[in-house]
This record gives sequence, structure tokens and C-alpha cells, in this order.
Amino acid sequence: MNAEPIVGPAGRDIVRCGDGDDVVNAGAGEEIRWGAGNDTIAAGLGDDFADGESGNDTWTAREAPTPGFGLSAGEHGWVDCSRSRKRDSTDRRDGAGGRADPLRCGRMVPGINAAGRRFALVTGACGFVGRHLVRDLIADHDEIWMVDDLSSGRHPDTWLPSLLNQSTGWGDAPRIYDRGRQRVVFVKGNAIEVFGAGIGVLGAPAANNGLSWPQFDEAYHLASVVGGRKKIENEPLEVGIDLAVDSVFFLWAARAERLQRLLYASSSAAYPIELQAEDGAVPLREGYIDFAANRVPMPDMTYGWSKLTGEYLAYVFARSTGVPAWSVRPFSGYGEDQDPSYPIPAIGGRAARREDPLVVWGSSLQGRDFVHIDDCIRAMRSAIRVIEDGSGINIGSGILTTFLKVAEILAALADYEPKVRGTQTRPVSVHARHADSAVSRKLLSWQPKVSLQEGLRRVLHAQEEALATPDRGSAT
Repeated sequence: MNAEPIVGPAGRDIVRCGDGDDVVNAGAGEEIRWGAGNDTIAAGLGDDFADGESGNDTWTAREAPTPGFGLSAGEHGWVDCSRSRKRDSTDRRDGAGGRADPLRCGRMVPGINAAGRRFALVTGACGFVGRHLVRDLIADHDEIWMVDDLSSGRHPDTWLPSLLNQSTGWGDAPRIYDRGRQRVVFVKGNAIEVFGAGIGVLGAPAANNGLSWPQFDEAYHLASVVGGRKKIENEPLEVGIDLAVDSVFFLWAARAERLQRLLYASSSAAYPIELQAEDGAVPLREGYIDFAANRVPMPDMTYGWSKLTGEYLAYVFARSTGVPAWSVRPFSGYGEDQDPSYPIPAIGGRAARREDPLVVWGSSLQGRDFVHIDDCIRAMRSAIRVIEDGSGINIGSGILTTFLKVAEILAALADYEPKVRGTQTRPVSVHARHADSAVSRKLLSWQPKVSLQEGLRRVLHAQEEALATPDRGSAT
């Protein structure tokens, strides 16, 4: 196996194999040794790599700065150079075989796991919940893979650089953001296509074929059709696509065997609607959904059915694969950058404009259990470490608050006294939906830290800032 050194940016060297089949991607000052038959490897800064016997597929670091920073083809597999993605033209040179495009100088190849590095997968990562989850995961993970088709989420270029020290994304399929040895990989695509292609269920865009998925320490499946109550009631068949999204993802998860722990984002909409009526509403307990006891309720429209079915898939997945998995049932999550199709930012925007009357949907007397997004993420991160049997758990404060009360708090924070008026011309859903929070408090040692008063103050402030700087557009 012949090799040809190429000088990359900042003096970094890329050692390319002459036959075009194998790649060595070196950082500055690294020493690479190889023998015939070795596969792709990416070296970290300051690491010295050497193969063993000729034809050995295991590469380990000598005197690596991070304990255990070795790479093993037997454990993790390497990137297939025949499908590697093109980078900057200044860094590209084909081997004699002409099949492979070299990877950018000094960057680790996506999909290669190294001992001691933590990897996370988030589907629906560019939506409201996903963005906040990624922000939290960055604090303790080395590499995060995000899957999103951007049908309702924001492109990572608009929000991710601020979390990674203004890193600039490069590449397109997938798009990479990195800061030192920390990396975020963005795969743009519909979850059905991205994961279906990997198991031969459905086709996928050519750019996503051949993705080399790493082993994920944690996986969070959030991907779904979203759009607030109006979407749920007016487009129930479109929302029903979530049934396919979850079916394909769980089948991929079972066959790919890449997940060590899995959390499924369900919803309080999975609970029986008969327990949320005006004349019989009760705090919703986890036991009202019990697959083992054949206790399956009538949930809230196709959105509730899809989430209930997703929970059942998580339950079956955990039992059949032995991989720890569970579902979380968030109640009414809200936050400063939530889409205005949801009630809290919608009412907050009206209060920021000092509208009078201050209009809310429905009678204004229907109630919800409001939980700030920061508390939702804390609960999710706790749950993924605690529950393993495919069961579900609530994320809720246990406090029922009417929309009338929400409007009154926002008006008071905005320092004006409007008349609060409901409108019966918009979708309103069930009368009262709030959690029994006993299980989450006991198992997760969790309870909300952000009070409703404080959370609404943050929402109003964000909406007022958006009005003061119209070039920014909506606060969401």
C-alpha cells in the first residue's frame, strides 16, 4: 500500500493511500505508520498511531493525551472511502484508484468511535425541544448527531454556532460543526427516509445513503409532525404520519444495534380524554396507560394515537432487544423561543403589543399543566439514566392553570389591565389536563425549578425584544 503526503491548511498533513481505498487523516505533528490492508483512520491532535502486523485492522494511540484514545476497526468500523463526502477543493486529491475524496485536514471522520468519547443521537433536533436538548447535551457529549428535515425546525446554521464558540458548519451531507474535539453532525432528511434507507424499508436521498452511524451512548427520538392545536385538529391525517416515523425508527434501532439507551418523547395527549372532561377531570397518573395489564385508553385524536403507539413500540423494543428504553409524557411545555402557533408565546406576543382585549382561544377557562422547557430537558436527561423497562413517566408540575390566569399574569407583567376575552372559533381540545407528579418526583428526584411567573416573564421579555428589533422577526 503506497501513500502520498499532502500538505493541508496550517501545515497539517494528510497521508493518502495510493490505491484510493484507504485514508489516513492526520492533525498537526502526528506520526502515522501503517501496513498493507489497514482501513480508514483519523488521528487526534498530538496522537501517534501505528498498526500492528501487516493487515491488522486495529489502530491504537501511543502516549495519547486522552486515556484510551484508540480506534479499533473491529469494534467500530471505518468510513467507506468510496462513499466519502467531498470537502474543500483545496484539500482534495484522489488516489490512484480515483474512487475516494479525502476528508478535510485535521478533522475526525464522522462515524468513528473512540474509547472514552460520548455520542448522542437526537431526531427532530432542530425543533423547539430538540434545540434545547442539544444545547444541554453539548455540555457532556463529545459528538452529537442530529436528524431533522427542517419542515418546522430551524437550520442549525442559525442557532448552533452560538453553542459551539461560533463554529462554522462545513459540508452538506452531512453538515459538520466542530470545536476542538467536540463535534455536531447534522443529517438533513425525513426520519422515515433517513432510517428507512438503513434497513431497506424505503429509499432515501443519495446524500444520506451509506451513513456510518457510531455507537450512541444516548438516543432521543423526538421527530414528529408538530404545529400546535390547530394542526392536530385540522390536519389529523397528516399528523398520522407520526405512526410511520416511529415504526421506521424503532425498526432501525432494533436492526442497527447502535443505541445503548433510548428515550422516546411521547405526550400527555396519550392519556384518556374521558379523564380530562369538564365534569370529571383528574390528575393523570402513569398507570392510566399500562400495556402489561392491557390498559389502553382513547387518546386525543391522531396525535395522541401516534404517541400512544410510539410508547408501545418503545415498550416492545425494550423487552425484545434488552436495550434500556422508556417514554416521557411532557405536559404543556413552553419557552421563550417556542413557535407562536402554541398558546404561551401567542398570548405573550399579544401582551407585548398591549392588545386590549387580550384574546385567548376557547372560553379561557380550560386549564393546562405548564412546564418551562428548561425543566422539561432536566427531566428528560434524568429519565434516560433511570428508567429501563419501556414504561412511561410524566413531566408535569401537577398544577392546573387556566388560560385566563396565564393571560392575567402576562398582562400584569406587561403593566397594563386589558379585558381578557376567549374566542370559541378556534380549537380548544380537552377542558383540563394536568399531571400527577408523584412518580417523577420519586424516581427522578425532579420537580420544576422555573415557576410559572418566572417563565412567563421570560416569554414576555423575549416578545418585547422581538418588537423592539423588528429585523430579527418573531421571538420564535
